[in-house]
Amino acid sequence: MFAWLKRQREPGERNVPIRSIEGDIFNVSVPKPANRESFFIFGLPKAGSTLLHNVMREACHAAQIPIISIAGDAFNAGIPFAKIGEDVEKVLYEKGYAYLDFRAFFRFDPQFDFSRFRKVLLIRDPRDMLVSLYFSLKKSHRIPKQGTLASQMKKTREKLENMDINTFVLHRVPVVIRQFGRYRPLMDQNMKLYRYEDIIFDKRSWLRDMLEFLDIPLQAEKVNEIADRHDIRPDRENVGKHVRQVNPGNFRKRLSPDCIERLNELLSEILHEHGYPL
Repeated sequence: MFAWLKRQREPGERNVPIRSIEGDIFNVSVPKPANRESFFIFGLPKAGSTLLHNVMREACHAAQIPIISIAGDAFNAGIPFAKIGEDVEKVLYEKGYAYLDFRAFFRFDPQFDFSRFRKVLLIRDPRDMLVSLYFSLKKSHRIPKQGTLASQMKKTREKLENMDINTFVLHRVPVVIRQFGRYRPLMDQNMKLYRYEDIIFDKRSWLRDMLEFLDIPLQAEKVNEIADRHDIRPDRENVGKHVRQVNPGNFRKRLSPDCIERLNELLSEILHEHGYPL
């Protein structure tokens, strides 16, 4: 326990090697810390997570808050996030950092006490998440140049060439349920929850609210500039683009009535919990 606490006091400007649960090594870039409490930015996959992390990255740079990207560094090394184990706690520091690029929470239970720190979580209607994931994995999601993750994503893309979207989303439902479930223990007074549907057309207010919650002082002009730069709204749907379309409820156009009915049954607890209509 004391060794773990000691590691929390030893941040610096360096690369820290992290061993996955399968023994693969990737480096996490650790810059010099700022004189402030750390905070964590989480976004469920295909819930606007890229938008979330991009606007927060710009805001942190503007406010001179150093960033640690555990998930990003693992992805670039071709390490699946699910394979990250307890060794990663070496780079969880109480002071000095913005932690960005999380699309999922760890599969192990960390010793690090997340309840003490401010956290943001962006969610979305899980039915729209599943539809977006289908097109992303099939067409647009960047594949790392190396590692286990690269081969996994290439195989998935090949399978999806001949897989119906309804089949895919029903097969993927258990994964989405687990993703929502992993964040339930983090839902405390230090967690700020946003729904994609509530923020996608008012990014200025959303970013302003996040920065106030996280105690990041930026001039209003700079906040608006960052929000406006990321206010992308395609005129028409393009399945080959990362930002395919932004309108909520797209699942109703893409999925069969029988598939939607089954999704509503399987996802009823999540839909009810977060106020999504059937």
